[in-house]
Amino acid sequence: MSTLFRSGAVLLAVLAVVGSATYAFFSDVETSNNNTFTAGSINLSIDSQFSSNGNANGSPISLAPSSDNDGRTLYTFTDLKPGDFGRGSFGLNVTSNESYVCAMTTIDSKPDNGIVDPEGDAGDVTDGTNSGELQNFLQFATFADSNGNGQYDGSEPLNVNQYNGGDGNGFTAAEMSAAGWIPVADPSTPNTWLTIGSLDPGPVYHAGFMYCFGNFDTNGVCSISMNSNDNIAQTDGINGSLIFQAVQTRNNGDFLCAEQPVTKTVRADDLAENLGEVVAAPYSWLFYNDTNDTVMTLNQFSGTGGVNDIVAGPGAEGAVQMTLDNGTQSPDYDGSGDAGNPRYNIATYKYKDVKLSDIGSLKYRIYDASVSSLTPYLHFNIDFNNSDTWQRRLVQVPTGVVANTWTTVDALAGTWTLSGGNWPAGGSDTGANSGSIPKTWASIVADYPVAETRSTDSFFGVRVGHPGPIGEDSFVDWIEFDGETTDFEN
Repeated sequence: MSTLFRSGAVLLAVLAVVGSATYAFFSDVETSNNNTFTAGSINLSIDSQFSSNGNANGSPISLAPSSDNDGRTLYTFTDLKPGDFGRGSFGLNVTSNESYVCAMTTIDSKPDNGIVDPEGDAGDVTDGTNSGELQNFLQFATFADSNGNGQYDGSEPLNVNQYNGGDGNGFTAAEMSAAGWIPVADPSTPNTWLTIGSLDPGPVYHAGFMYCFGNFDTNGVCSISMNSNDNIAQTDGINGSLIFQAVQTRNNGDFLCAEQPVTKTVRADDLAENLGEVVAAPYSWLFYNDTNDTVMTLNQFSGTGGVNDIVAGPGAEGAVQMTLDNGTQSPDYDGSGDAGNPRYNIATYKYKDVKLSDIGSLKYRIYDASVSSLTPYLHFNIDFNNSDTWQRRLVQVPTGVVANTWTTVDALAGTWTLSGGNWPAGGSDTGANSGSIPKTWASIVADYPVAETRSTDSFFGVRVGHPGPIGEDSFVDWIEFDGETTDFEN
């Protein structure tokens, strides 16, 4: 029995082997080789042609689509006088793919080049690399140079108001520089240079502009301003950069130049130091003293230990330093008994009439040595009902700040109070002392859907002191408002 069972086991094993060799699948293999994915490309090239007072300013630069245009100087105008004007255009060409195009101007320096007698007589007392006033006297206008001749023919689409608040005159160099990304061709067609939504690959498109040492009218005619203060711009200059950006059109239907991130560099020489400079350039930054409601000069209280300046900050190439003075020389400006308790701000008036619901980002970086109730905080004038009346300030005091380290504060993610007042009717928290009840940004927008930054008094700033005592030492940098970042550099 045992032998029989063993024989059966061998037979089954053989059958299994035979079965495996007998039943095969028909098959065939075909191969597709060299399948590839290749990224497309966008290459933007620019040329230029300009004339000044009817005289050609150099020969047009030929397009070279395969070359790199970065860093070329396209125009130089010298010996400008009141009444001078110039016209020209940029030739724009993209290869391979349809593209949106944006432009940005920056003022890299504004030299005063010394103060001649007429300048001094007109009130100029500043000299240096960034102390010139010419950028406030030159006006610009953009037009669609349809025939590409570098000349405005009187019928081509013209814009003299786009960057100056629509005051009917051309926009100054400083206003154009403050505008951020300017649409050349994007979906906001009515406000663009070229009056088209995008550039097709291949053709050359011509974006024109004109300058006037004086005033443009709505027809683009330049005339002398008849401003007796023009002399303050004698010998002054403007050195700037023009940046063109091409961005793919395909799969990017929501693109707008105005929504692209912008970084503006501000140095000490760029700061306004008196009310007249703020009025002339409301987009500028300034030091502001809330104690006496005045624009501060640099280091106004340095004699008593205070600091308000742009310096090489801790671990940073530049930052705003605000150190509270020792109080012994600080007067009681308003009779309130708060002598020696200054309220310093780095501030601007540029963000006016902006709906709170449209603000997509609001951030700032701070470095504080002591971390106390005096830690730098953001505040700005608020208009809840579009009446443009004084309705106090929204205040965002940061939390979680660590001493002697840089902290990025996301103000939209924090809570807010109302300075010294009550939340207006219509909100979820009203009544006596309700302004001290913290509210989220989302709840403020929901309670007051038309709320915006004020128009006539559009103060926006970061403050040290509530008021505060001696010795608070803080640094502020990288203030971001709805995609525009201000970088303070030494």
